[in-house]
Amino acid sequence: MVSSLLNKTVRKLSRWSSARKARSEGPYQRKVWLLGAPRSGTTWILQLLNSQGNYRIVFEPFHPLKVKEAKFLAPHHYSAPKAADARLKDFSGKVFSGKLANTWTERLNETHGQKDLLIKDVFANLLAASVAEADVKVLFVIRNPYAVAYSKWLKKDWFWMKDVRDFLQDKNLVNDHLSPHVELILEVGKSGDFLLNQIAIWCIIHYVPFRNLSQSRVHYLFYEDLKENPHGEMEKINAYIGETEKNIKPLSKELIERPSPVSSGKSSATWKEHFTSEQLEKSTEILKAFGLNELYDENGNPSRTILDKLINN
Repeated sequence: MVSSLLNKTVRKLSRWSSARKARSEGPYQRKVWLLGAPRSGTTWILQLLNSQGNYRIVFEPFHPLKVKEAKFLAPHHYSAPKAADARLKDFSGKVFSGKLANTWTERLNETHGQKDLLIKDVFANLLAASVAEADVKVLFVIRNPYAVAYSKWLKKDWFWMKDVRDFLQDKNLVNDHLSPHVELILEVGKSGDFLLNQIAIWCIIHYVPFRNLSQSRVHYLFYEDLKENPHGEMEKINAYIGETEKNIKPLSKELIERPSPVSSGKSSATWKEHFTSEQLEKSTEILKAFGLNELYDENGNPSRTILDKLINN
């Protein structure tokens, strides 16, 4: 017990020292913003992106519970394109300059002096179109909604939005995007079903960015494609970021297979075993209402063709 407490204190002091040093670094040559739903594999992908240690990592700066300066934000806070208020602009400016740093955001940094910045977020999908600066390369990860919902169920005690009705508190979000879906949102929320609420939440935090963030502004990638073909997908990502081939080393098998630091230790690929037939039927209804039911086929495979139609529409 004493040893565990000592190690925890040492880690906290190390992160505090790292945060203090990070605030004085920059400016950064390259800025990459990695977005996705919670439990969509963003931390694993972050490891692949930073395989050579070129980036200073800013870990989930828009987390309203872990980052003191972000407490004014709601989980999955919404801001319409080009409509960020002064407080959000000021906060996001600190994020993209690298000046925001605390023991949470610096938790994955072991060294300093990097010239590039990699920001990883799971609560910023609905405000990204409002604050993403022109020189920021945005990567958006998409993962099967059922796998995400089940993975969040495995970590029920973590900080998730659990009631989809919470979105209805934001009148701008309702007016801009959710007004046709209010009745469905109320029904799902009232059911109290954790998995169905997570399916509906997944729909909203993808549906809104698909409408607000064009492919000319964002590189969309499927988690499943990256798992299936990590080298090929990373080539596409590096081309988008502007990483030259001479600076890229092949990904090792050990790195590709290394679990994320926030992994549950259980495979989300078994999600089908944890949804009842009634839950699957209702989930399909929810996905269809948002026009997202064909993004994945019945075997859980993603469709780039459908994604292109969703983004371009």
